[in-house]
Amino acid sequence: MVKNGLDYAEQIVMFKDGKEKKISTLGNTNGSNFSSGKSILAWTEVIPDLRWDQKNFSVIKILDARTNEIRQITKQTRYFSPAVSPDDSQIALIETDDINRCSIVVLSGEKWTIEKTLPGFENEYLNNLSYYNDSLLLVTGTDGNGRSLYMVNINTTHWVNLTGKVYHNISQPVGWRNYVLFKSDISSISNIYALHLNTKEIYQVTQSEYGVTTPFVNGDTLFYSNYTSFGYKPVKINLNEKMFFKTDPLIQYPWIDDLKKQEITSGHVSKSNELYKSQPYKKINHLFNLHSWLPFYTNPNFYELSTFEIYPGFILLSQNLLNTTISSLGLSFEKENFYFHPRFTYSGFYPIFDLSAKIGGNKQIFPLPEGISPKDTSGLRSVIQGRIYIPFNLTNGKYSRHIVPSLEADYENNLYYENGITEGLITFTYKMTFSNYLKSSFKDIYPTFGQFVSASFIHTPFGRSQFGTIFHTGASLFFPSIFMHHGLKTSVNFQIENPQRIDYLNAQRYYPYNFTSLPRGYKMKWFSFKAKELIKFSFDYTNPLFYPDLSIPSIIYLKRNSE
Repeated sequence: MVKNGLDYAEQIVMFKDGKEKKISTLGNTNGSNFSSGKSILAWTEVIPDLRWDQKNFSVIKILDARTNEIRQITKQTRYFSPAVSPDDSQIALIETDDINRCSIVVLSGEKWTIEKTLPGFENEYLNNLSYYNDSLLLVTGTDGNGRSLYMVNINTTHWVNLTGKVYHNISQPVGWRNYVLFKSDISSISNIYALHLNTKEIYQVTQSEYGVTTPFVNGDTLFYSNYTSFGYKPVKINLNEKMFFKTDPLIQYPWIDDLKKQEITSGHVSKSNELYKSQPYKKINHLFNLHSWLPFYTNPNFYELSTFEIYPGFILLSQNLLNTTISSLGLSFEKENFYFHPRFTYSGFYPIFDLSAKIGGNKQIFPLPEGISPKDTSGLRSVIQGRIYIPFNLTNGKYSRHIVPSLEADYENNLYYENGITEGLITFTYKMTFSNYLKSSFKDIYPTFGQFVSASFIHTPFGRSQFGTIFHTGASLFFPSIFMHHGLKTSVNFQIENPQRIDYLNAQRYYPYNFTSLPRGYKMKWFSFKAKELIKFSFDYTNPLFYPDLSIPSIIYLKRNSE
């Protein structure tokens, strides 16, 4: 059985003697249908591309109930709605190609290779596949004329439309004796119905108050999920034709056409025979697309930061239609100064390029030798950052994994001493991060289990002998608590600096900034805290204060309260 909800990540569980046993947490199933035979359970999971966010694959995974072993049997495929044959010898599934043509593919053998391909109908979308017996498949299809329920012979590739084209929902068909059971909304509420294969008469099987889903037949026993005010509950009933009662057939309601005739389209819908000319899409002409603004300023990438700060000001946000260019333009008022914040990110190439700046306030002056002071400190402080990085996505199954190598170059027009007062400093930062998080439930604050590791190296490569190097590494480990939705995080950070000695500053050294943040309650200013070696251990415990979410209608909605 598959279990999912606000308190649990989607998982496979087994019931034996009335006791529930968790088998495994699932990955991104994206609403996959689950199918089982004698001892095999099959489903699909979405696997992202290594780099491109909008590209992914739908692969088949199976669970062997005899060993509880989970295997992925396809790679870089676009399969969905798997159906396991009654004897476990075949797995039928639906394949969608790059232009949305659907076909049925049958896998078999020890390595689950393609045995047969059954092309679908043109412009018809197939879904909800199951075995009626060893050689007959049940599948639903949808096109512009409605929905249909088909029976397909694997050996002869012959298709039979059992219902014709209807506008009711038909889904999740399963076979039982001389009937096909399916979920439909004929009675305006989703229930299970039975179609007699000889007479084509339709009978209602269940009478749910709020709806049912996922019927499954084992012998003469029907299992399904019944929706209640407490969510879906599993139900088991014995099938018997005497419990069926005849219902209206899947008819086309005549009043639909009558209502269409009453529609007034004049002035609202215009028909044109104009042929639109196809022309190349020039990306450079469509880099910007202003979509929103905020009456205050905050960093557009606030989700990457450890703190969320808001300042008086405004920000304009732009994102092009291809989602390859994200840019922003902001103005903030901080510490009695105005700051200008432009930002531009382009992700259309394999590496992502990010360019940002913060201009405003006074120039920063590093400690100078005694008796020396800058003659001119006019001008605004300018901080310009350029970053190149590649977000590799290694997510598969229940673990979300990412590796992000990056190179960042920063320019700041600081004033410091090097054979005289010098302005401008360029630093390079090389960084690598790795994260591995177990899939969590909606209510979890921290991952129930996971790791985050980072390593960074910073230096000034263009002859700035006053500045040394920094190496920093850190790791965070996440663990579950004994209480549901509580989380534990332990972190360790190690930083070592190799500053250059400056004799004319009375042995004072220029230390670059710290990668490691100080404990809570301490605020660090430039050169107020120096350490050649710094080790920090921290322990965080989070828990929700109360559920459910609180709201005052039309005034405020508090989605989560935790500490």
